[in-house]
Amino acid sequence: RPSYVVTREQLSFLRSCGFTASQISGILGVSTKTVKRRLRLFNMTRSFSAISDADLDEVVQDIVAGNDLIGPEAVRASLRADGVRVQRQRVRASMLRLNPGAAALRWRIVIHGAIDGYSRLLVFLRASTNNRSSTVLENFVHAVASYGVPSRVRTDRGGENSSVWMMMNIFRGFQRGSAIQGRSVHNQRLESEGVVDCDNEIHMWALHYIYLPRINRDLRDFAEQWNNHGIRTERHMSPLQIFVRGCLEQQNRPSTEELGLLLDCPERVTVPEVQFTLGDQVAEQVTAQFDPLSGPRGDHGLKLICDLISFLTSDHD
Repeated sequence: RPSYVVTREQLSFLRSCGFTASQISGILGVSTKTVKRRLRLFNMTRSFSAISDADLDEVVQDIVAGNDLIGPEAVRASLRADGVRVQRQRVRASMLRLNPGAAALRWRIVIHGAIDGYSRLLVFLRASTNNRSSTVLENFVHAVASYGVPSRVRTDRGGENSSVWMMMNIFRGFQRGSAIQGRSVHNQRLESEGVVDCDNEIHMWALHYIYLPRINRDLRDFAEQWNNHGIRTERHMSPLQIFVRGCLEQQNRPSTEELGLLLDCPERVTVPEVQFTLGDQVAEQVTAQFDPLSGPRGDHGLKLICDLISFLTSDHD
């Protein structure tokens, strides 16, 4: 059987356009195995650019400069236009390093978290629609009720942590480092379907109604899994076990200065409030007809939010 004619020039051009091996096989009318074999033959197996995180951050910074709302796919498209091909997750990670608050500004949801620095126990992890200090304090107080007051906390300098600083200084005392402030890098770090228009207030209200409970459910599940998973370097003890052991060991010691809490909250991020409210009658209808946690997880709430947006726009246009 005669071999298929697949030239280096064909493959080079199609790869430069961002086509995968499977897509190229469909275009050229050959099998995916044939395409991959020719790519190896022409030494073209590397599909992504060899670029360091630092260099990628520099390029991404130029692309997103002055536009906090640009999404990762738009950034990736700009990179491809400049001949830089990188994985989606690398683009998202770069944008997060450059501007941790961008997602909060785009979707108006911010995640606050705190982890015990000794045991790595997640004491709270919760999504909210605002970045106010009262919200952070509420989460902190719930954590204190469950795990006790830490010896000290470390946070970034964002104003959303001010109430926690005050509580710690009053409870543990001033001039002893009860509330340590530093840059976020010193802390332990914790839109493709086109359904939601982030500039539409009705859409944003629906997004928060459907996804805030879902996000918090998944954050709660993650925290429980994390707190109970074995850590190899700690002889496979879980963060919960390490935390309990540490508390028991500290009972007979005069000082608990080794134990502290690290808070991770987006630094100096102001989350705009949604400028849309429901009347009492419509609110009752929404509550009765739309359960945010209903439906299969595999659907990710997509049908639910589409139906809710359709309901809200038909009633409010």
